[in-house]
Amino acid sequence: MVGYRYFDTEEIAPIFPFGHGLSYTSFDYSDLTVDKQGEAAVLTFTVTNTGDAAGAEVAQVYVHDVESSEVRPLRELKGFEKVYLEAGSSTQVSVVLPQEAFQFYSEKQSGWVLEPGAFQLQVGSSSRDTRLTADLDW
Repeated sequence: MVGYRYFDTEEIAPIFPFGHGLSYTSFDYSDLTVDKQGEAAVLTFTVTNTGDAAGAEVAQVYVHDVESSEVRPLRELKGFEKVYLEAGSSTQVSVVLPQEAFQFYSEKQSGWVLEPGAFQLQVGSSSRDTRLTADLDW
């Protein structure tokens, strides 16, 4: 594992986590729902600009394979959406994760694998600032 996946797995605190950005305002996340639609999962949540200035936020979606038969990272970035909000305003964000977002490449099996089981979905502003979580059985 390399990059943020290595730091997360080894519990090393980087100076700037993956996805970290600076802003003149602050954002809050709420109301996460997950709807499995065929071979995709649709995550819907609300992002609110709680600061005094307008600003942009990149909402990031990470997936953690809870029951993997192989060693997997604690979280992997699988989707994101950039939103621009005026001070005090909110918007509903939807991120679609196709079935491929839950697969991993298995060296043992020499191919892409989708193992059925539990996944944890994490939403936040960086790899170390995930504010909402939901469980999904695939």
